[in-house]
Amino acid sequence: MDAGPDSIGESGVPALAVEERYFATPVNPLTTVKWVAPKSAEEVDLESVANPRQVRSLLKGVHEQGPRGAHLEAFFGCLYDAAMRPAEATALRREQCHLPETGWGTLTLCQGATRAGRNWTDDGQAHEMRQLKARAVKDSRPVPIPPHFVRLLRQHIATHGVAPDGRLFRTNRGGLLHETGYGEVWARARKDVLTEQEAVSLLARRPYDLRHDGVSFWLSSGVDPMECARRAGPFCSGCARRCWRSRRSVPTIGSMRRCVSGTNRSEGRLSPGGQVGGTA
Repeated sequence: MDAGPDSIGESGVPALAVEERYFATPVNPLTTVKWVAPKSAEEVDLESVANPRQVRSLLKGVHEQGPRGAHLEAFFGCLYDAAMRPAEATALRREQCHLPETGWGTLTLCQGATRAGRNWTDDGQAHEMRQLKARAVKDSRPVPIPPHFVRLLRQHIATHGVAPDGRLFRTNRGGLLHETGYGEVWARARKDVLTEQEAVSLLARRPYDLRHDGVSFWLSSGVDPMECARRAGPFCSGCARRCWRSRRSVPTIGSMRRCVSGTNRSEGRLSPGGQVGGTA
């Protein structure tokens, strides 16, 4: 059940209890409580946003951690170059990937592997495959990916193969990736690559921050905010107002919109750099 703060008293268990007549009076008791949902911060802290140079250095730091790191480099690349959620990257299968030998590719996202706990899944597994966040069960989200990331994914598949069910990323035993496992690799990359001051800061502290970094790069490069939202899926409005960590170039509304006319040309893809059919 998913009842947010704004829906308390209007849906969920209390409303069901009223419907089933478990209360003496046909009134939801929570509706009599005077409570206002606290304001939430929608802005993503700029201190956590890494610039492209820092991201590439961190991915290199991941790759250099032996076989485990080499396997996870493309996983973290999904979070940055495609602005995917970790759960979406964990569930990514070969049939969802259009990876031509040259040019831009496409990842068609349709589900995520969410950790729910063994006591809360039907099959007793720790993870559960669910539809995309805030999407219908059979809905999908195509995301264009630049040529350099297409090459990385092709190399990943050629080197590591795929799981029996087609998943690109897996544990040594073929299971689903766990956040503590890839989190350790990411923490070590930060320690090895970043300066001492950067390492103790919020800069790219979580793998999930790579998703913010990717969207920030798109925005600062001139990709239309609506296109960014389409690629990344549900995103807070505050994130759509951010720019990348290098604050020398703060995009204006006009600069964010300058690429609209070219969004659907060249196979319907727009490069993060704002150039149709460009390279990255």
